[in-house]
Amino acid sequence: MSLAALIMLGGLLGAGNAQVPEKADRVPIPTACAALEDSGATGALGPAVAFKSSAGVDTAALRLDQCRASAPTGTPSLVLLIRQIDSEQSRTVSEQMERFAAADGRDRPYELLDHGDGALWFPDLGRLVVWHRGGATRFVLTATGENPRELAVQAAQALLAAYP
Repeated sequence: MSLAALIMLGGLLGAGNAQVPEKADRVPIPTACAALEDSGATGALGPAVAFKSSAGVDTAALRLDQCRASAPTGTPSLVLLIRQIDSEQSRTVSEQMERFAAADGRDRPYELLDHGDGALWFPDLGRLVVWHRGGATRFVLTATGENPRELAVQAAQALLAAYP
């Protein structure tokens, strides 16, 4: 089944149909490191988590911010890239997912998951990509450790709950 068909089926089952709060009602998403820490997304990494921020982009149309959180031993770890765009300029979530899968998923296995407005899991990369707020926000979570999928999913759920 093609990604487009999977996305359409997900939409019929509820994925991608979440109500998007008006911009004025949204909880602002802070920097990636603050979002990881404030949301509790790093709970599985242990009590003493080290955070390392990377330089980002912050313009009127695009905001990119990245943070690496790791356990004291270095693993497990979680990298969060937050991408936010002006929603008026964005494609639909299904269009964004198709483009992302074609670019990042070429010859890579991926799985459609039901998180946010839509999500793709790339097991060989340990990467979960979650579309949120009608596609205006994308969380890209790359995890390492014994169970990277579980770590990425738990972090995504924490971020989605903290920043509806």
